[in-house]
Amino acid sequence: MVYSAIAKYVNFIFNTLQKYTYNTVKQLIEKLLLVTVIKLCIIYYNLIFIHNFRTFTFYNKGAINGTLH
Repeated sequence: MVYSAIAKYVNFIFNTLQKYTYNTVKQLIEKLLLVTVIKLCIIYYNLIFIHNFRTFTFYNKGAINGTLH
């Protein structure tokens, strides 16, 4: 009984969202995805850059071994 009431309520909310704010929700999700992709790219670039920078400095110091790579 309680479960069906909750299911109806959730269904009602989803239907209302689909009717009134489908476009805005879609735009919001697209913006969030775009921001997430950009952040991931920045993090990935920073990781590569930092890794190369560290290995470069270690090479300059002459401390070359397998653990640094």
